[in-house]
Parts: sequence; C-alpha cells; structure tokens
Amino acid sequence: MHTIGNGAFPREAKIDHEMLVGDLRVPIKKGTLVCTQTYTTHYKDSIFKNQNSFDPSRFLNQEGNLVYPEPFTFMSFSAGTRSCVGRQLAMTEMKTFLAILVNDYDVNVTEKKDKKIAFTSFAITLENVDFCISPVSK
Repeated sequence: MHTIGNGAFPREAKIDHEMLVGDLRVPIKKGTLVCTQTYTTHYKDSIFKNQNSFDPSRFLNQEGNLVYPEPFTFMSFSAGTRSCVGRQLAMTEMKTFLAILVNDYDVNVTEKKDKKIAFTSFAITLENVDFCISPVSK
C-alpha cells in the first residue's frame, strides 16, 4: 500500500460543518482549510490490515470476487470530481503492459523446488507463489 506522494489535498470548507472523528465531534468552520492525507489513510489499520505486505487478496471477498474498498479509503488516484486527470492514461498503460506480457511471454506458476532461472527468463516470488516468465518462442 505504497502511496505515490504525501497526497495532501487541501480544500476550503464552504459551510460550517461538524465531522465525526472516532467518538469525537470536530467543528469545522466555513473558510477552514481541510486536508486529506492519503498516506495516513492507506496506513490506517482499521481500513487496511498488514499495510506493508503485498496482499491483492485484501480486495477479494470469500468467493474470490473483486470487492471495491469503501469510497475515499484507497485513493491511488484520489476520488470524486477532482481525481487525477492522468488516471485513464495510467490505467491504459497498465492494461497495455499486461496485454504485451501475456502475448509475448509464457507466465507459469512453479513449485519452489522446481524453480530454475535461465538467462532468458526470470522469476517473481509473491508470498509462497513463484511465477516463471519466459519469452514465447515464435
């Protein structure tokens, strides 16, 4: 859960408001500058357990289906009307990378005891799962 930057998104309160922080009610007066810290949110244990671990399963339910986090909890591109203008480009680049990867390379899950790394391939280890990636013979 590494955040790209500090991610302080300052906004000025347009109206008087009261915000609930835990059990504490915090008054926010009109004109007050309020910031959202993505780093703090992404490392909040009540939202994401084991934040320092690579764990894609945190976004899956018991059946293995994708479950989106609560709004404004995972803010890799921010959220709402002022979200990152480069989001669509970044998503397209990631999809293009994956398409090229599966088109030009064989990706196999291997057992640890059989893992062999040759000059033309490399292995990635993710929590007791090894992937061997080798160029496709054409």
